[in-house]
Amino acid sequence: MRVAFVHQDPGIRPGGEKGAAVHVARLCEALARQGAEVVRIEEPDPDVAIARLEELGSLDAIHERFSLGTGPIAAWARSRGVPHGLEVNSPLDLEEARYRGSEVDETRRAAWRAAFSSARLVSVVSRPLLTYVEELGARVDATRVHSNGVDLGVFAPLDPSRRNAERAELALDPDDLALVFHGRLRPWHDLPLLARAIARSREAGARIVLVCVGKGEFAEACAGVLPEEALRIVGWCAPEDVARRVGACDVLALAHSSREAAWFSPLKLREAMAMGLVPVVPELGDLPLVVLGGHAGLLYAPGDEAALAASLQGLAADADGRQELAEAARTEAARHGWDWIARDVLERLGGEA
Repeated sequence: MRVAFVHQDPGIRPGGEKGAAVHVARLCEALARQGAEVVRIEEPDPDVAIARLEELGSLDAIHERFSLGTGPIAAWARSRGVPHGLEVNSPLDLEEARYRGSEVDETRRAAWRAAFSSARLVSVVSRPLLTYVEELGARVDATRVHSNGVDLGVFAPLDPSRRNAERAELALDPDDLALVFHGRLRPWHDLPLLARAIARSREAGARIVLVCVGKGEFAEACAGVLPEEALRIVGWCAPEDVARRVGACDVLALAHSSREAAWFSPLKLREAMAMGLVPVVPELGDLPLVVLGGHAGLLYAPGDEAALAASLQGLAADADGRQELAEAARTEAARHGWDWIARDVLERLGGEA
């Protein structure tokens, strides 16, 4: 099966650091592992992208990452009778309106409706996005929830000796509960909320250290809240180095105050779970499903600093309970490698590879 994977977002470049670039790379690799011949077309200009599609000759399917420029590729696929799929990772125009102060462009949406209504597959990363794509014309029988997967070859528990060595490199004491943030810091991550919850826990006697791996103003976000000894800042790392840093930690907590943005499917969540960390997540969108309603992690109300702090204190005080949750998280994450997503995409676009 010959598949063209197309995306037109100029901010997602091959081999880039963003989570979106990682998503594209891992999914394309998984499609190839399933036996598909995958041609990546990463070109913001639709005319250039279509010219490249023309050059390919015979194609069995096109899978396109939804972008603000979606429309022309779908129209070309319809004109050639090539099965077309869309993967939707966020409500792009609603985000644009919210964060850039623009208006929702109904002309652009009209082009999107033609693409969504004709798509053989519309893959979304969370259930809240189903309403969005159905409003844009996606057929109910064409939609499918494919939450972000995890690269199980990279993110797996460290053996004890290596984990101890990594903890020593981060200057973590054996009794420290290491809580990790990894990725690119964004306003919606609400790191100050997490810092305040950690500070509360420390005041109650919990030995919690925040480990930040990635890019962002981490020190500024925690300034005046966490003492220097409670913070470790590591720069941006390659995925393999991220894995060893994350694997040295015990807990991943997502901090969110708003209930509005509930569509996300964080790569970092399942990556940490696959390494045996305990997730602590707000009750937003599909996050409760990811942690099995509290059987593979802990839940708290968005913005509830006291509840988040209580969860962290409980994990710090109960090593046995923490280990049970960690094992449940690892087992659940192992069910969500990229291969099953790739297999389902290929089947729904027209058959097995």
